[in-house]
Amino acid sequence: MKPTKTKGKLIQTLFMFLALAFMNRCSEIEEREITFNVTVPDSLATSDTLFIAGNDKALGNWQPNAVPMTKINARQWQIKIMLPLNKRVEYKFTRGDWSKEEALANGTIPGNKISTVLKTETISHQIQNWRDRIYQSEGKVTGEIRYHHNFYANRLKNERTIIVWLPESYQSNSKKRYPVLYAHDGQNLFDPKTSYIGVDWQLDETADSLIRKNEIEEIIIVGIYNTPDRIQEYSDTEIGRSYMHFIIDDVKPFIDHTYRTLPERDNTAIMGSSMGGLISLYMVWRYPEIFSKAACLSTTLQWNYGAIMKEIENYAGPKKKIKLYLDSSGGGSEGGSTPLYQKFNEILIEQGFLEGVDFEYYYDEAGDHSERSWAKRGWRPLKFMFGIQNEK
Repeated sequence: MKPTKTKGKLIQTLFMFLALAFMNRCSEIEEREITFNVTVPDSLATSDTLFIAGNDKALGNWQPNAVPMTKINARQWQIKIMLPLNKRVEYKFTRGDWSKEEALANGTIPGNKISTVLKTETISHQIQNWRDRIYQSEGKVTGEIRYHHNFYANRLKNERTIIVWLPESYQSNSKKRYPVLYAHDGQNLFDPKTSYIGVDWQLDETADSLIRKNEIEEIIIVGIYNTPDRIQEYSDTEIGRSYMHFIIDDVKPFIDHTYRTLPERDNTAIMGSSMGGLISLYMVWRYPEIFSKAACLSTTLQWNYGAIMKEIENYAGPKKKIKLYLDSSGGGSEGGSTPLYQKFNEILIEQGFLEGVDFEYYYDEAGDHSERSWAKRGWRPLKFMFGIQNEK
C-alpha cells in the first residue's frame, strides 16, 4: 500500500505543478503590449518628465509620478506597457504631480482617458495644455481650514496630514459643541489644488450652504489624507484593520481633545467614496459603538468577491442601530455594477433596514466614478446624516 500511496502523491504533485505552470503561462498570454505616444505642442515643451497614471499596477495605480515615459524628442514621449487582455484601462498624463496634469486648451481638466485592451496596439494622444499653465479649478476653499501635518499612526507606523473644516460659528460661539464627520481621501475634500484631478468634493462649500439654509446641523468635518498604501488601508486586510484603529484610537481622541466636539456615537459619522466607501461601511458595521452613520459613495462592493455583502448578509445578531447612505452612478467604470448595489439594498432590507429611515440609496444615472460626480451629489449624504426637519 505504501508504494501506491507514494505514487499517488507524486502524480498529484505533478498535476499541481503542471496546473500552476499552465496558469502562469496563461497569465503571460493574457496580456498585450500597448504603446502610448504623446505629443506636446512646441509652446508647451518642457524639461519636466512626462508620466502616465492609471487604474492598473503597471500604470502606477494612479500615483502621478510612478510611471515615467521616455522622451523621444522635445515634443514626443513614449512608453510601452503590458496590460491585461480585455481590461478597461483609465489613465491620464502628468508632469509628476496632479497640480501639473494635462488640461484642455481652455484650461479645464478633462476626464479619464479610457481604452479596452483587445490587442497589441499603439495609442496616440496630443496634450493641449497643462493645469499649472492655465489653471481653472472647480471649487475653492470656503471657511476655516486647519491642518495637522505629519500626524503619526501608531499601528501603521506612518504619517499623513489631517485637515479639519470648521463651521462659521466655531470662533464666535465658544460654548457650542459640534457633531463630527470623518472622511477619507482628505486631500480631495476641500481644495482643488490638492485634489488629484483638480476637482475637489467641495464639501466645504456644500456644508456651508446647507448650514446657512438651516438644512443641516453645524458640523466639523475631519479629512484624513490617504497614502500610497490606500488600497490596503481601505480594505479588510491587516493594514486596513490597523487603519480603522488608527482613526478610532489616534485620530478621534485627538480631534475630541483639540476641538469642541460632541464625541458620542450619535454625533459621529464616517464617509468615503470607492474604496473609501468600502472602509466606511466596514467601520460603521463593525464599530457601531463609535459611529452611528456612514456615507458610502460609489462603494467598491465587489472587493474580495463581495466579502462585505456576505458579512452583512450572514449577520444573525440584533439589528444594528446605524444609518447608511449609499449611491452609485450609471457612467464610467461603475456603470455596469447597478445590479450589485440593488442586491446589497435587498440584503439591508432583509436585515431589517428601512429605506428612507435607516438607509438611503441614490442612483446617479448621469454621473460617473469621479470627484466631479461626488461633489454634485455630496449634499445628499450630508442631509441624510445631519439633516434638520424644518417645521412648516
